Amino acid sequence: MGSSRSTPREPSVPQQARSIRTRKVLVEAAAACLVDRGYAGTSTLVVAERAALSQGSVFKHFPVKQQLLAAAVAELLIQLSARFEREALERLAPAGSTWNARVEPAVDVLWGIFRSSELRAVYEVYIAARTEPALDAELDGIVAEHRSRILLLAQLVFPELREHSGLEDAVATVIFAMQGASVGLFGTGIRNEAEILAFFARLARRELALLEARP
Repeated sequence: MGSSRSTPREPSVPQQARSIRTRKVLVEAAAACLVDRGYAGTSTLVVAERAALSQGSVFKHFPVKQQLLAAAVAELLIQLSARFEREALERLAPAGSTWNARVEPAVDVLWGIFRSSELRAVYEVYIAARTEPALDAELDGIVAEHRSRILLLAQLVFPELREHSGLEDAVATVIFAMQGASVGLFGTGIRNEAEILAFFARLARRELALLEARP
């Protein structure tokens, strides 16, 4: 007699929904732990406790810690992108204004994000990835996705420049400058905030003006 082999059942819809919800809770808990405790203080046990789940649940959804940390970084970057879009659009000059009038509010919002505890947590994971190849590999695609979101946000803020092929490079110049400044200033008081913002506004205007002047 031939033996019959049973076919594995597909997870039911409620089961799939619970799994998706559990994963979301874990990612949000890991993101919150990174912000509150930093990279060193974000263990799988701490994340499980914050999520009110078992450590077994963590490893069921994220077999290795690096996957969980990368997912948390992705969540934080999505949150920060949404924050920029919300706050920048609230403060932008009225419709019909020139891109020049939109530089200062956009720079101000962006600088606030670079000074946030959320981005500081992301930096800590980036730095740890320097000596953790597995974590570095997990972050690769996430960083690429974030750069794509940054370009889309720049096109939203400066729609008249959206077709310029150099817009991404112009935005990257400002982003990298802010990144360097923000890392150097974390944990220190800033007495010349207005001067810093004025510098970045000048830098952004110069980059966008050069872009506009190109054919």
